[in-house]
Amino acid sequence: MEHVLKKLFYYKCFTGDRNQKLRYCQFNLEKNEFSPENSNHLFYIIVSGTLFDLSPRFFNTSLVVKISPNYIYFVPSSYKNERLFYEMITPHCDEKYLTRCYVHKKLPHDPPVLILGRIKNYVNLKITLDEDHLKLCMKILAYFHADMMRLKHEDYMLFNKFCKKLYGMSDSRCELKISIREFMEKLDERDLGNNLLEKVKRKCKKYLDNLKNVMTDDFSTIIHGHFVRSKVMFKYKDDKPFNIKIVGWCTVKRGPPSFDFGSILLTNLPAVTNAAELETFYRKMLQFYLDNFTDRYSTLPIRRDDLEQNIIEKLLFSYINHHYAISYHMNYDRFNMHKMVLEMFDKLGSLN
Repeated sequence: MEHVLKKLFYYKCFTGDRNQKLRYCQFNLEKNEFSPENSNHLFYIIVSGTLFDLSPRFFNTSLVVKISPNYIYFVPSSYKNERLFYEMITPHCDEKYLTRCYVHKKLPHDPPVLILGRIKNYVNLKITLDEDHLKLCMKILAYFHADMMRLKHEDYMLFNKFCKKLYGMSDSRCELKISIREFMEKLDERDLGNNLLEKVKRKCKKYLDNLKNVMTDDFSTIIHGHFVRSKVMFKYKDDKPFNIKIVGWCTVKRGPPSFDFGSILLTNLPAVTNAAELETFYRKMLQFYLDNFTDRYSTLPIRRDDLEQNIIEKLLFSYINHHYAISYHMNYDRFNMHKMVLEMFDKLGSLN
């Protein structure tokens, strides 16, 4: 681990204070047991060291080293996409919800490494988010989507260049097709009733026929791609959450905002007893998201009502895309909950 970091300093891949290029560093590392993104990554914390530039300088800093030990000769597309995001997109985002990336390079014959600013006093929750936590997630998610929508309309060349550079987008569409077909096959095993079953199948077929357009229509933007609670770090004040940091950008892609919205909502549903209660909860969260979106980007060239309808129309798509993650996060009877969610989609008009 240390020899990889020393190479990064030696080859001037690391940017220090005031953007000075640092040649060499001696430092201490602490293994960080917390791994919010992927079990295939190891996280270390740089706690102190000495920088050698023009003269030795002692420092006591807080940086997180994310390293992929299993990929020495093969760099996964997830690392490449996360690196691209930090390199091209973060300058156009609010630092309040992102961590700073100091290194996003890979040296020959070494595993991929990202060095990120340490997230001080932020914690990750393993339990279902309550309404206060979920609203904060919706607020920051709306800010991020609004920032990306503004980038799309004000600097489309950069937006398009980033999207074209993303690795694995065609593979992602193939995986989505497989997920939709598998979902349709499993529908027959559930007692949904003929009417609801036919509506869901008809909507799935429509997704299959128009998959590329669903991912790249006028409402599409840069999305996180897997926005669940394990990717969110909370900061508290007076025992209440007041800010979050979003991590795990290896799943970043171009797609509909409903992907991220549906992911965080459907993995943190309240313990309700019927579809009508779910619909009320959903509409409240959607209006809260849209309020913050329009506050952030008041000159949006797309009507708010149209954006709302687009999110509703693609909710089933988001549900299918994150089906296994949603199943994993549900703590009560899965069959009844899935049926209730599909009934809620029908009430909202998502299946029309």
